[in-house]
Amino acid sequence: MTDDLTRVVPPAGRRLELVGRSTLSEPAELVSEVIPLSFRIVSGQQRAEILITHAETAQQWHV
Repeated sequence: MTDDLTRVVPPAGRRLELVGRSTLSEPAELVSEVIPLSFRIVSGQQRAEILITHAETAQQWHV
């Protein structure tokens, strides 16, 4: 599992673009410019997980 978070939908004809880095040692929160979500790498029980947080409701999901 990589600890780089990239843009999910690239512009037509272009590659995915690195928009930030979140690692277990430096867990930066990456905020979407398109949808009301932020993403951060966190420790899980067996491996690292991505914590997704909804900006408006503060609801969270671990994936």
